[in-house]
Amino acid sequence: MKLKTIIITIQSAVILAMPLQAEFVFLKNGSIIEGKIVTDAKDSISIRDKESKVVDIQRSNIIRVLYTSMKLGRIYIQKRDGEGLVAFMVDEDRDSYTFRKDLYKPEEFVIERSDVLFIAEKNPSRLKGVADTESIELTWLPPYDSVKSYNIYYSTDKKEKYKLAGNTWSKSYTLKGLQSNRLYFIIVTSVDSDGYESSPSNELKISTKNIPPDAPGNLNKKTTSDNKISISWDASIDKDGVVKEYKVLIKEKHQEVKELGKTAKTEYTIKGFEPKKIKQISVKAVDNNGDESLQSDFYGKPVVFTVRPLYANPSGKMKDLFSSGYGASLGFSVSDYVFDNSIINIETGFIRWSGNVDMIDGMNMFPSLFSLGYRFYIKEYLSISGTAGAGAVYMSTEYTNAAFVRTTSSAFESIYAGNLTIDYSITDNLTFSLGGGYYSIYEKSGMKSFAEAHMSINYRIF
Repeated sequence: MKLKTIIITIQSAVILAMPLQAEFVFLKNGSIIEGKIVTDAKDSISIRDKESKVVDIQRSNIIRVLYTSMKLGRIYIQKRDGEGLVAFMVDEDRDSYTFRKDLYKPEEFVIERSDVLFIAEKNPSRLKGVADTESIELTWLPPYDSVKSYNIYYSTDKKEKYKLAGNTWSKSYTLKGLQSNRLYFIIVTSVDSDGYESSPSNELKISTKNIPPDAPGNLNKKTTSDNKISISWDASIDKDGVVKEYKVLIKEKHQEVKELGKTAKTEYTIKGFEPKKIKQISVKAVDNNGDESLQSDFYGKPVVFTVRPLYANPSGKMKDLFSSGYGASLGFSVSDYVFDNSIINIETGFIRWSGNVDMIDGMNMFPSLFSLGYRFYIKEYLSISGTAGAGAVYMSTEYTNAAFVRTTSSAFESIYAGNLTIDYSITDNLTFSLGGGYYSIYEKSGMKSFAEAHMSINYRIF
């Protein structure tokens, strides 16, 4: 008798020493209360439920109290004898599982552990997401049992209830119309053919991407007599944050881009550089998340307008028909667009050819080409550039036929060219060039080729 009293006393002491918290209290009427035990008396307990209300419960009305966390969702049970069933697990011990067909009815049944092959939850699992600025792409793994559809829920506050975002039969979903730079809590549930909605998947905590600020606009630049460069710009706008500062970057000729400094203002003074050696000045806005805007360039990518008088000399079969030609071309080129020192060029021109035989009076040629090239610098002011291009040419040939009738023949053909020039910079915007090129025209009757020598004036317009 004394031993029994001692054991009961020890058990009571152990219970009192445990944290006064119960995950679930199962009542004989079938209801389940989740919360924390605040008092534990001989005949009753008091529990603070999820709504923070204190409920007094007589022990005579309690089936069990679980002090461990348990998912009360519907699960699939596969028995070793081949039988499969769906139920709610409400308890387990070393030898058996206790289930209910209806979670909130007190009727229960027990299955021995040795009779169970496996147990699988009916809720989705391994919920993952990839965030963009206004959307999140979700994926998850399906439960073992068949699923009719999935419900997707989200919340922006841990204290708020989840809102239904949508449903799908697929194992993926894209949440759209979200706010950028915002934290979201997301769960997914499955719905079976009976309309039962499972317990939720793991909770995904994910933030949408930040929208970088707009690039600075309305750039202005002024160079003083002491070689200082004062730059200013309009403040950038950040749609989901604030602009913290601006980065000023500089690129000198033949040098890599480097950061010059930072400022919270919309103006900056550049010192210690020779303006003629500066190839580009750029400004970026930086927001409170550290994301940068696209850069705004004060100089930009150089765009050059070219006027090119030329002299042409035929070769091969073309030499049998024409003696020489002269003309000019007009072109626009962009430097450093693809990579440093790269050249993109478009040009069109006119060449008047003189006939080399009595029957041919001459030919008017209108070539148009698109070219790519590269510039090699010898000095700051001296460079060599090479280009290769292709395009089309319109040719109008005037000749006298066998009946001594003057006739004009026209044709469009493809043309290919390679050019090499030496460029001398007179000022920052004006360059003088000497060079030459070789052109090939492909016709059904064969290839016609000619070489040309030119000088050109190049003026930077941007």
